[in-house]
This record gives sequence, C-alpha cells and structure tokens, in this order.
Amino acid sequence: MTARMPLEVACDESGNDGENLLSGRSTVFAHASVTLRPDDAAGLLDEVRSRTRSQTAELKSKTILQPRHQAMAKWLLSHPSIEGSASVHLTHKKYFVVSKLFDSTAEELAHQLGEDIYENGGALAGANLLFFLAPESYGTAWDRLLMAFQHFMERRTRSRLNSIWHAWSEA
Repeated sequence: MTARMPLEVACDESGNDGENLLSGRSTVFAHASVTLRPDDAAGLLDEVRSRTRSQTAELKSKTILQPRHQAMAKWLLSHPSIEGSASVHLTHKKYFVVSKLFDSTAEELAHQLGEDIYENGGALAGANLLFFLAPESYGTAWDRLLMAFQHFMERRTRSRLNSIWHAWSEA
C-alpha cells in the first residue's frame, strides 16, 4: 500500500441571490470545485494575488475577471495543475424553477399511474417542453406563474423549517 499526499478540495459558488431565483442579478447559479495538493494550491493563490495585486484572504471572481487581469485568468485556467482537477456545474435558475414546477405537479399523478418519470426521462422531457414552449404560449402570465410558484415554495420551506425548529426546541 502506498501513502498518498493529502489533497485540498476547495468549493465555491457564484450567482447566489438567496431565495430570489427569478429576479436576481444572475441567470445561472455556478458551483465550482478544484482538488489540489495544498502546496500547489498555495502556490497558485500566491501567484494570482501577486498578478492581481490583491491582498484579500479570499479572492473573488470580480477581481480575477476584470479585463485588465484577462491574461492572468487565461494563465490560471491553462495551468497544468488545474487540468483534470477542476469542475464547474451551472444551473439555469429559471429552468430549475420550471423543473420543480413540473415535478411538483406531475410526479404524484405519474406515481399513482405506476410511472417513474425520473427513470424513463419523462421529468426531463416535461420540464424541457415547459421551459421552451410555455413562455411563447402564455407570455407574461408564464413569468407571473413562475414567480408565484417560487414564492409558494419559499413559504412552504419556511413553514417546514419553523415546524422542525419548534419541535427541536421543545424536545
């Protein structure tokens, strides 16, 4: 058995507007991670700080993505230690809400009919149909429906959390 060097996994997100998915500043939510040996990570951060003249403990994308730092960003993204060690997942916020709307309205009925809409791709197909066809079919009423659904889900989640909190605090 060979000993392995410890790895450091760093994760961060961008585009989080809290519960405000549909009217926030960003249309996508990004979650990124990178797995590097601690020495490699420290070296890269030191170099990025040096090239951007940043003294902050946490580097923000707004610093790295400034036009004057474009060459440094390209250098970082093409660095050999990053290749195969980084991952980015993007979620389109409106698509996320549409897919939750479809799931919450169709899944229970499909289950009663003996269908697993997740196994056979029905959930994805239904969400895609709604996402691409509903805006043209329903116009601004579609956006109002999605906003109402988002608010409904927020209240429902908040209510569940309050119930859990009360049950826990009384125990």
